[in-house]
Amino acid sequence: MHLILDRINRFMQELKDIDKALQEIKAGQCVIVADEANYFLMFAAPACTSAYVTFMMNECRGQVQIALKKSSPLNSTLNRQTFELNSSLKTGINANDRCHGILRMLDENVVAEDFVSPGFFKVNWISHGAVLVKPGIAEAAYDLARLADYPEGAVFCQLLDDQANSLSKTQVKDFAKNNDMAITDLNDIIEYRLIKEPLVEALNIVNMPTDYGDFRLHVYNVIYDPARGIDLVLTCGKDKFEEDETVLVRVHSEWSIGNIVNRLKNEEGSSLNRAMKQVADEGCGVIVFLRNTPEQAANSGLFTKSKRPTDIWIEDGEVKTLKPQDGMAYGLGAQILRDLGVRKMKLMSNSPASFTGINNYGLEIVEQVNY
Repeated sequence: MHLILDRINRFMQELKDIDKALQEIKAGQCVIVADEANYFLMFAAPACTSAYVTFMMNECRGQVQIALKKSSPLNSTLNRQTFELNSSLKTGINANDRCHGILRMLDENVVAEDFVSPGFFKVNWISHGAVLVKPGIAEAAYDLARLADYPEGAVFCQLLDDQANSLSKTQVKDFAKNNDMAITDLNDIIEYRLIKEPLVEALNIVNMPTDYGDFRLHVYNVIYDPARGIDLVLTCGKDKFEEDETVLVRVHSEWSIGNIVNRLKNEEGSSLNRAMKQVADEGCGVIVFLRNTPEQAANSGLFTKSKRPTDIWIEDGEVKTLKPQDGMAYGLGAQILRDLGVRKMKLMSNSPASFTGINNYGLEIVEQVNY
């Protein structure tokens, strides 16, 4: 009971921290966002002033970056390069000109010719879903601005000392106190959005008898993108899991061609067959099928010289799929697992590495097992 109360109290405090940060951003002020051992100052892009830019340049010392949604007309031309205003408009050197450059990016009449590259700013293009599909600081800054009713974008900059080292937690607390700024955390933003704005919804559950045993088939939909189709999940033993359970989990990238090839060349069947058998033998577990687009399939191992499996795998500590363009499959898979109640899992994978950033979604890999 005490553990449950502690979790509730901690979560309520996280909500208060987020709400305080949102109130300050909505009022046009700056807040601090923590990402593990790194800290960033951010504000909503439409609230940009030369005073804020000067403060970032003199007090934060990191590179000034901008987070804009991918639907911006500049996306196809500026891409991820650094940029500044064209010299015919401003010099781009002083704080006034840099502020003008940021505000110009938000203008509905902006054109690529207004900017040149390289320059003083780095632009980060944010996918729909932001921090829920990619748990990064740019996505977190954008989400804070959007939740504060500034959907145009955010400006952020890392807090560094005069030797270009990240500030310590104690230094950041003093910095926030001296400048009367709220502090929030990347994980708190993700948790806040998972509660307030989940991206997946369960549509239906049906019985699914198989050669390996009786499963339950769950049908999920991505709320903001109905054209994506559906994602499927097989559960064995139960439909929902308790938070303290350690659940056997396999995340499988749906692609029928790859599954057929695997089955033809392997007497034991495809990797999916093996995963289903292992879950059935365990008596309880989850297999997630993540939908792939034609673009992802075209970039997969079957059409390249590199030998990659046709489902999700791990390489150099990072999650890999059939070349998803924005990490979307990773975030959606994590949300589906959370919706099923999964928090701790035994991950079925034949690669000896671990997921990077899985804890950002409130998930923990207790063990990795071969299948």
